[in-house]
Amino acid sequence: MKNLNRRIAVLSFLIVLAVGYLAVSGANLFLAVSPAEANTAPSGTLRWLQMGHGDSVYNWDFKNKNSRGSNNVDWGMRYLFHDNAEVDYIKDRMDGVMTDPRIRPTVGNVGSLKHAYIFDGPDHNGSSWDSDGGIKNNPWCNWNLGHMRLYANDGQSYNRDLGYYVVASVHQDYEGWHCTNKYRSREVDEQFWYDRIDDNLTYPSEYNWKLIDNGFNWRNGVSGTVDIDDDADPSDEEEKHGYESDGWGPTVSVPGDD
Repeated sequence: MKNLNRRIAVLSFLIVLAVGYLAVSGANLFLAVSPAEANTAPSGTLRWLQMGHGDSVYNWDFKNKNSRGSNNVDWGMRYLFHDNAEVDYIKDRMDGVMTDPRIRPTVGNVGSLKHAYIFDGPDHNGSSWDSDGGIKNNPWCNWNLGHMRLYANDGQSYNRDLGYYVVASVHQDYEGWHCTNKYRSREVDEQFWYDRIDDNLTYPSEYNWKLIDNGFNWRNGVSGTVDIDDDADPSDEEEKHGYESDGWGPTVSVPGDD
């Protein structure tokens, strides 16, 4: 009955967020980095989202911890894991390594560190930067299948409605020695992770994760595809950082191990 009540509370909470999210635009609270070092969020898309019970999170992750300004972003947030979510637990289940569960292709902890700022309110540990390199596959000089970075306060943020929760950004990389490096974050990049979870971790598997497509409004949507590289030169493919989003992302209930 306790778990049922929590699921009802979480569902009600997400419905409230969907119909009218109370959010304010993110402000540049620290010194800005030079434009060449980071991407710029499209106008009006960087927001300090209220998660309930005093919790807040930025809807983009950041290149470094020098600034929470719009000209220091990396990629928009896409996923919200909740109930009993924890960063390392989620990675361990989704990476395909070992048999917990066995998923192909495998992904590994091979990304560079980026950063999220989370105010984990009075129910937990206060404000905090979290850093993550993420999980991805790493083909040579080709688009990988996906790169997800996961963030939480001390591994798992908490409030009374969401339980223990984790937020995540997703994108794709095209990298390699002597390659033309390119990066993009699109609606279809959500699908790789959605299918990976749906095919291997939802019922009838032993893990019983639950997915809601477009269950959370991150309020970072744009019209069409935008190049968010501050130093972008249309003739230089190496500098391309294409961003596309309708602002909505999946929610994932993670029961955790009993």
